[in-house]
Amino acid sequence: MTFDPDTIHLASRHLMGAGFVCATLATLYRKSWGFSAISALCLAETYALKRFAFHVWARIAMLGSTEQPGAKEALQSNLMYVVTMIGIAALAILFPMLKREGNGRRLMYAGILIILALFAVEMVSPHQIDKFIYHPEGPFARNAIIYFIAAAMIACGSLLTRQRH
Repeated sequence: MTFDPDTIHLASRHLMGAGFVCATLATLYRKSWGFSAISALCLAETYALKRFAFHVWARIAMLGSTEQPGAKEALQSNLMYVVTMIGIAALAILFPMLKREGNGRRLMYAGILIILALFAVEMVSPHQIDKFIYHPEGPFARNAIIYFIAAAMIACGSLLTRQRH
């Protein structure tokens, strides 16, 4: 059975939305306000559909309206280096803190880091990576499956933590 691109896009959006709703509700239940805010923001962005417009605006702001041949690829390469270095720095900063945290909190932080990493890769948007992450797996795109798993990690991690008073 094959699915048309519009069906895959809609199903993927709903899968991501379901994951972010679960993460938002679980973190609200456990009173993890920061994770709740991030999950709710991800949910809003899933349905607001502003990601591509922001991507186009940022590319035009960095390259100008008349880009030179090869400039986009060079910019994407440089941005991937920057995103990778920021990610490594974030992990280096978070690692000592995560050693002291419980398994639930570690799972929550891992979910947030996966969401941020995938979002950063989507914003930089190198063609080879886009081809991989937007490839359909049944009725869903791979990026939606990754977002759903990361949101489920946040929800499960939240439910593994103790209730805050």
